[in-house]
Amino acid sequence: MAFLQTGRSQAEIADARNRSKRIISREIPRNSFEGEYEPCDAQATATTGREFTEMATKQSPEVLQALRKMLRLVAHQKL
Repeated sequence: MAFLQTGRSQAEIADARNRSKRIISREIPRNSFEGEYEPCDAQATATTGREFTEMATKQSPEVLQALRKMLRLVAHQKL
């Protein structure tokens, strides 16, 4: 965030990025090293986390078919 280098407050950064102040207050320490915010590291961490989440949530067609079948059974029991 070049905003930090120009001395802008977290509230100003949040407004400029259209994010909540809380998100900015967590983002800065999480992606800082020895007191310096590292935007490249932050982007790499976010991208890796997103890819991991996508891999973890993908299901095989067999699993999806079994889930649909179970949901249909549950729906019919409640009718």
